[in-house]
Amino acid sequence: MKVLGDLERAVMKTVWDGGNMTVRDVHERLAVSHGVAYTTVMTVMTRLADKQMLNRRREGSGYVYRACQSRDGFFAGLCDRLLEDIRRDFGPSAAQAFLSEFSRRMKGLAIVALVTVTFIGGLRAAAAVLPSAPLCQGNSFICRPARSAMTPVVPISLLSQSFP
Repeated sequence: MKVLGDLERAVMKTVWDGGNMTVRDVHERLAVSHGVAYTTVMTVMTRLADKQMLNRRREGSGYVYRACQSRDGFFAGLCDRLLEDIRRDFGPSAAQAFLSEFSRRMKGLAIVALVTVTFIGGLRAAAAVLPSAPLCQGNSFICRPARSAMTPVVPISLLSQSFP
């Protein structure tokens, strides 16, 4: 499911990061990385306003744009719509299966986050962030106490599964 095109995503990221912006502001930030013309940026921003992703107000001879909602609000709404579409098209059991798979992947990402925190700050920092006992056992990865808070925990073997 593709929500936005590549240039639309780049424009929205730029506006989310920059706040109130003109077409010129956005073009200056995207011209080098995307090699895009000013008129192309103007067209994309007009279309995003038509899709109610950007608000625009007249200022002088041009417009100033801002995002209609925050990045987090946009993604929360997107998740709600996706889950509702799955439930409507495939039924409640499909929505439950989707949520279960999502939950499983999030647990995997939490383990990766623990490994990162452990590597950077040692076991003491990891224990303060997440419960340490169950996550440091088994064959997902190996935790060994660091000699000091500044010494990374080694060795860490990566998870056998891959996560997005």
